[in-house]
Amino acid sequence: MDKWLFTCDGYSFIPNTNNSLEATFNDLKTKLRNYNGLSKEHRKMFINAYLARDYER
Repeated sequence: MDKWLFTCDGYSFIPNTNNSLEATFNDLKTKLRNYNGLSKEHRKMFINAYLARDYER
């Protein structure tokens, strides 16, 4: 077996699944659908603010 295949196994802070990441993106997409009239620039600002808020948790 390739020794580099599961290099993340030695790190306990890396989660086994990406469920929390998928939930974050799903919530972001839902919120963006609610604000469908945003310009491209305002969408970028919204995403940056959302991810910064989520990152601080």
